[in-house]
Amino acid sequence: MIKKYAIILIIGSFINYLCCYSFEQLRSSAIKEELEQNNHRELSMVTKDYIEYHFDSYMYSVKNDSLLGVSTFFQLNREVPFNGKIALNDITDIKIKNTNTIGSIGMVLGLLTIFGLTIIVVALASYEH
Repeated sequence: MIKKYAIILIIGSFINYLCCYSFEQLRSSAIKEELEQNNHRELSMVTKDYIEYHFDSYMYSVKNDSLLGVSTFFQLNREVPFNGKIALNDITDIKIKNTNTIGSIGMVLGLLTIFGLTIIVVALASYEH
């Protein structure tokens, strides 16, 4: 019986992992300032030649008017590694991943509370019989 509730908790935690972040889309005027300040967040971007790059956290930096880093992009339905620089003027669209730490903590604590209360209720119900 407890395994069933543990599985529910794990599924709830996985849903929390999937749901507690969002992507912020930037305008071209704010790209350089945002990238210089926040290289600790994941980002996806599209260049003028319609190639979408995905950079992981801390894998990029801004030097002069270029973004330097290690990323991947898709070409002919396969992921291709990239290590180089991209001119900031060539970036047409950028999305930066935002995580909601407080929301994540609240959701996990809520799930743990529900899990704990369920175990207590089940234990009390089985104890009375």
